[in-house]
Amino acid sequence: MDASERLDFAYRYPFSQEAKALVEGLKLSRIEPRYLELGAERVQDALNAEGKKHPNKAYFKIELGSIKQGYVLSYVAARVIASALSDYSAIESFVANEARRSSEALRSDTQQNVMHLSSELGLRLQNGNGELLMKFSDFLRNAPSSDGNALVNQRLAMGYVVMQRESILALIDEAMRRAIRSGLPIPKKELPAEVLEFAKGVHLSIKAKPALSGAAGINWIERLLATPIPDVRHRTVYLILAPYMVNIKGMDPESATKAIMEYIERCKTVNPDTRITEKYIRYQCEYAKRKGMKPLKLVNARELLGSFIDLGSPNSAESTRQPSSKGRK
Repeated sequence: MDASERLDFAYRYPFSQEAKALVEGLKLSRIEPRYLELGAERVQDALNAEGKKHPNKAYFKIELGSIKQGYVLSYVAARVIASALSDYSAIESFVANEARRSSEALRSDTQQNVMHLSSELGLRLQNGNGELLMKFSDFLRNAPSSDGNALVNQRLAMGYVVMQRESILALIDEAMRRAIRSGLPIPKKELPAEVLEFAKGVHLSIKAKPALSGAAGINWIERLLATPIPDVRHRTVYLILAPYMVNIKGMDPESATKAIMEYIERCKTVNPDTRITEKYIRYQCEYAKRKGMKPLKLVNARELLGSFIDLGSPNSAESTRQPSSKGRK
């Protein structure tokens, strides 16, 4: 790639090695206030897009190099601001929105760039008689768990899976999401002082979704989602996270599954010993949706998780609620 092509690649995929090299090459001593402002807007835009079936188009093809460079810098700023705010919803919305934007760019990109990006993301593709091939073992490790990407629906040849463009794009979509999510949230001790100071003045507008009756006091679940735990993760998924994602946040089971799976992956950094699978999480999300389940109450969650995380005190609505005497035995 020449310099112009590298800049365009970085603009399309601001999490890529080309984007990182671009930022490092600028040798910035700090993030300029204008990029912090743009980064905050980027996080807010992600929150606004969350939950919409047809969010506004996120990727635009532009020619001005200065705008492309600014966009890459605002991506960096958005990562540090989302981290400084310690807001799980902001981080997850940012990840989802950035992945959607780069997916739009990917679908109109050249095969050369698709191959290059897949290589950067650890998806090893090979050319074979004009067809793109992936090793059988690599495909099993990376393929999204959807019916269309099941192995039974793929064509095999001598230990390789013959990849169709849509199958490749689906694999890259998943890998992009992991790449964007990687390293978030950035520990506050690693954030520049000016970013922490700027974040104090950032007030995100989060469009509240209709809450279920009796669902007051759920901020502790966001605290849980920001804190990896080493144990009781099966029960945490089906008693807390699955009902919360689908019935409080209003996410569809597929999106909820991805969000919870990302949390479990972070939990593995604390203790890798777990049998939780994406299939298990998806089942629990679908079950919670079907049954209209509510998350565990804070008082009970503290019994389950109290040795791993301080969930705070029950809020006034929950702690002062008195049980009805009707029907008591």
